[in-house]
Amino acid sequence: MTIHPRSVLAAATAFTLLATGCASSGTGDGTGASSTAAGATGSGTGHAAAAGDAPSPAARMVCEAEVQEDLVATLRVSPSKPPTATWRDHVYACSYTYPTGTMVLSVKELADDQAAVAYYAARKQSFATTTAQRIDGQDAFTAPNGSVFVRKDAKVLQVDVSRLPARFGQPPFPRAIAAFNVASTVMGCWTGG
Repeated sequence: MTIHPRSVLAAATAFTLLATGCASSGTGDGTGASSTAAGATGSGTGHAAAAGDAPSPAARMVCEAEVQEDLVATLRVSPSKPPTATWRDHVYACSYTYPTGTMVLSVKELADDQAAVAYYAARKQSFATTTAQRIDGQDAFTAPNGSVFVRKDAKVLQVDVSRLPARFGQPPFPRAIAAFNVASTVMGCWTGG
């Protein structure tokens, strides 16, 4: 599937008009201080400590009520059951089940920015082709199945839409655009913008 930049821009513009909830919350601004594990100590940059034993507040956002509400506003589709979260191997994942499929938002927490850059690069190289994206000033790419990956500080967000239909949302967008809009929603929450 080919995604034209103009389609992504149009979808992003539509998203901007729909998703405004996270900007007002003040729960995690995406800076090092809010995205480090609780109790971690370091040099004050928020990135010197290793990823903690529990998900950070920024990672947990992908399954919290505010993001859930913003995703309904963005996609205009409600989950058919409450989202469920897991925490395993420093990956916090939240599954959103819809009548037509499942989307999984996951955040890989790494020890520092350098580890996140390496992890992100490895994920990108695992696909035969990718489409480069920019989301809220962060490096991002779309995988051939429409899933979107975004690197922010010592975290990598994945919006896995591989188990959604080819077109999803209301109105139905190609799932890659739906994933882009979801990633933009989460990044807006992380950056407070």
